[in-house]
Amino acid sequence: MRQSKPGAGGFVWLVVLILFACDAVFAEQLPIRTYTTSDGLARDNVNQIVRDSRGFLWFCTEEGLSRFDGYQFTNYTTNQGLPHRLVTDVLETRDGEYWIATGGGLSRFNPTGTPLFTNYHPSEDQRSWGVEVLKQDRNGAIWIGTDGGLYRMSEVSGGPQFEFVDIGMPAEAEGQVVQALIIDHNDALWVGIRGSGLYRRGADGRIEHYTPRQGLPNNRVNALFADRHRTRMGRNNQWTSLLSRLDVTDRTAVLILLPPLLLCRTCSIIPT
Repeated sequence: MRQSKPGAGGFVWLVVLILFACDAVFAEQLPIRTYTTSDGLARDNVNQIVRDSRGFLWFCTEEGLSRFDGYQFTNYTTNQGLPHRLVTDVLETRDGEYWIATGGGLSRFNPTGTPLFTNYHPSEDQRSWGVEVLKQDRNGAIWIGTDGGLYRMSEVSGGPQFEFVDIGMPAEAEGQVVQALIIDHNDALWVGIRGSGLYRRGADGRIEHYTPRQGLPNNRVNALFADRHRTRMGRNNQWTSLLSRLDVTDRTAVLILLPPLLLCRTCSIIPT
């Protein structure tokens, strides 16, 4: 299960923004509004932030899910039907459905229906109940990163069907904890693991594995970002110690957020 910490998925966009505009950030004071539980947020510790097609912001916290409409928060917890108080990700599908990743399984959210949440477990293996990250591919399948490996969900006869996808992850404690997923323009799925590095599953099913032997600083991958324009980031086009960059093709590169990293309340980036 995800440890209690600021979510790398939610903060990677902050890292990217600061690296792109670091000169501007240091040159002027940007207006900042802080929202906490005093303003209605479910918990101050936020794992992920997602903006949906309607403009709502969804905050995945350690004490449930918060939706912000620009004025106020609406909170959803186990009292409303979530299977676990820890929420790690939100996915809005292209059909407008909402799926919620939690520490106790996957939940389909129906904001106008009864019940609000319909809960599922990817498998009988309780490690898979700790869902970390969700991603939909262009065929409509939803990829699910869990504490027990990678799963794919498809709709069959009006209901979800889950399939374990073996990409060769080792069996040790954190070797199968999937923390990050992205899909590149070649339909390849990139899988970041807490303890065994980075995997690439091609559209043809072929698996590639990247570890320190291939140049990663370590085997813990916290977040992934597809740089489709191969944009150089940082001062003088040099990479900082926070990010590793893997050139995939002439059109796509993958940025890999690696620890150790502390993001403090003043939005500074401080290697620890």
